[in-house]
Amino acid sequence: MSLSNSSTSEANGKDRPDLQILDHALTKVKQFGWTEKALSSAASDLGLSTMAHAVAPQGGLSLIQHFMDRALDETRIEVDDQLHEFDSSMDKLRFLCRIRLKQTRPYVERWPEAAAILAQPQNIPAALHALSELSSALWYLADDQSVRLDWYAKRSALAALYADQ
Repeated sequence: MSLSNSSTSEANGKDRPDLQILDHALTKVKQFGWTEKALSSAASDLGLSTMAHAVAPQGGLSLIQHFMDRALDETRIEVDDQLHEFDSSMDKLRFLCRIRLKQTRPYVERWPEAAAILAQPQNIPAALHALSELSSALWYLADDQSVRLDWYAKRSALAALYADQ
């Protein structure tokens, strides 16, 4: 479902115009929001046709998904050598949540728009999938060893808390 899941493994997408457009479009969100206009403006800045926004067929939703993927990748990188400093999974999880939420800070003025796009009925499956991936990744990074029902309960609780922010 995610547009850019394999993105950072390819030298941050330097050889992929679609990822270049999406990455540059993130710099346009403050001005144009989570829109095709942000994507078109990014394509134009990169010397591509403004029609190149078609690399993100779901428009703003594709851009939001790309942001969420990139933010999680950046969180993984940022915490890589710091998690050993924490004694418990809960302490690691708190730290991971702070770091991940920090990734949203540059978009805080436009985040309600992203939330509105994610809340549209046709986008709810993508939103739930992204939230599920995020909560599972954060628990995994926190060295959670849960199994069975506890595994689902922890991820659901974190997803609910994160969605409420």
